Amino acid sequence: INPFFDAWIGTLDQLIAMPVDVYVPGHGDVEYSRDYPVSLRDLLKTLMAQAEQAAREGKTLDEFKKSLDLKTFEAKFGAGDPERKWGWDNYFMDGAPERAFALAKGDL
Repeated sequence: INPFFDAWIGTLDQLIAMPVDVYVPGHGDVEYSRDYPVSLRDLLKTLMAQAEQAAREGKTLDEFKKSLDLKTFEAKFGAGDPERKWGWDNYFMDGAPERAFALAKGDL
């Protein structure tokens, strides 16, 4: 995922605002509602809000990662499926918090 989550959030806002009934992602299932792009946007907004708060408080990356709370999204995107949980852990959680924190601190 692109490390510039602020750009992704804006892009998802534009996508969600389009009057369409079908979303064809670059990979994964075709979506027939706005639920997935809305959930993804909300995940990125939540991640960035927590990263920005941690940066304002002067937390270290390790402190931020320990305090990060994305359990609601983990349940939604992992959905009790071992493969989806693996994807969550290895494609999102293994990198996204570091990139979000660096962006919040102005390092990117």
